[in-house]
Amino acid sequence: MRGVGDERIAFVAGCVVDPTATVFSPWEAREERFRLIRAKWAGVPHWHPNQLRHLFATEVRRVHSLEAAQVLLGHSQADVTQVYAERDFALAAGVAAKIG
Repeated sequence: MRGVGDERIAFVAGCVVDPTATVFSPWEAREERFRLIRAKWAGVPHWHPNQLRHLFATEVRRVHSLEAAQVLLGHSQADVTQVYAERDFALAAGVAAKIG
């Protein structure tokens, strides 16, 4: 090892190594293992069960109304429902085409 300024470096097999760094991190190893498992799991992309609530709210809003989605989701405020139910841009485009 040789000193460079206040830093110490080591050359191991031609690579610069930080001698103060940990060699193995159980947390990083666990995260890497789970990341690989999730990536390979049946080829299914990452998703969360709450996405089902979003899909349901969006579909109810599209077919019926924001108020129907609000009631079915049990929200007292429509602002909360709008977080779950995406806006229907195709509907907006159709209205714009009709009214010019």
